[in-house]
Amino acid sequence: MTNPNLSLRAEQAIVGALLQDPSLREEIAYLRPDRFTHPTYRALFTELNQGTATRGDLPAEQLPERVATRLSLPGVDAPYLRSLSANCPEPTDIAVYARMVQEAYVRSQLASHVDRIAASAGPVRGVDPKLDQLDRLAQALARQSGSTQVEVRTEAIPQVYEASTVEVAYETPVGDRAQREELVLADLLQHGGQVTEVEVWLSADNFAPGPRREIYEAILAVAEQGEPVNELTVAWELSRRANSETVVYAEEVAVYQEPMAAAGPAYLAHLVSTAVVVGIAVEVGNELFVEDLRTDLAVDASRIVAEAKQLEQSDAPVVSSQVHNADAQPIRQQQMEVAPAPPTTQPPPVQPLPDSQPKIRP
Repeated sequence: MTNPNLSLRAEQAIVGALLQDPSLREEIAYLRPDRFTHPTYRALFTELNQGTATRGDLPAEQLPERVATRLSLPGVDAPYLRSLSANCPEPTDIAVYARMVQEAYVRSQLASHVDRIAASAGPVRGVDPKLDQLDRLAQALARQSGSTQVEVRTEAIPQVYEASTVEVAYETPVGDRAQREELVLADLLQHGGQVTEVEVWLSADNFAPGPRREIYEAILAVAEQGEPVNELTVAWELSRRANSETVVYAEEVAVYQEPMAAAGPAYLAHLVSTAVVVGIAVEVGNELFVEDLRTDLAVDASRIVAEAKQLEQSDAPVVSSQVHNADAQPIRQQQMEVAPAPPTTQPPPVQPLPDSQPKIRP
């Protein structure tokens, strides 16, 4: 399922990147305007992609005024366009944002085919094998598309998403371990270059099951794909992994009970706005790794000692209890008596050799 808010953020990032550097349109030449879900972003992309507004020696700071004048869209003025440009995560990553928009479009198309095929199959099953096959096809497509079609927006202008720089109100789980895990994630999201320093030795198992582990797995997946690690790319990966089921995470003092597609962006905003020092992910992540390693070694050592004791007990000789009766010695003493050894067998006497040798017939 494609998160509609994330889809709009990807469209906003493309427009913002082109407003900063119109020449970036060459990197996304394959992207068509009909891939955009919002008419405002579609119109802006069309104008910036054609390069009409940037012809001549127009300075970059005057581009918002030129585009706003040419389009004459309600609410789309120069300040609004400057806001779009200023809140672009990173203009050079425009190819990643285009991939997101294209992916959302493909999933939307799959979802429309799901509805059409499901309607053709009808509600009755087990009567016509062909209709049953159509139903299985619709279910397979639904798993790929997320069964949720991205609707085209009709509101006047979309609200500009601004990356939060102020601490977001979010209930942080109490506990030293949980807080340190959040610091690692916050540093990785704010300074994506730190991922290469920790991905080799820091495992997802070093994070508690729940949102923090899910986010770290998404960070590793984004880095493995060769894409930049930031709030938008990680949120998109979480949305891609999410399903329609409700995920419940029991924390130390809080319980997260919301779909990951919805919980991901909220928790990510909290992590992105958390104050961290560059490199804290390496330092604290190493602490978490060492603690878990020591715990695993202690568990393994205890298991080995227990197995050794069990093996020692199984190999020990069985000692009979000393049972007595009136006319006999203790049984154990009787068992330990050793019978006398038999006399040594003497070799047969050696016969003396005769003086004369036997006569041998010729």
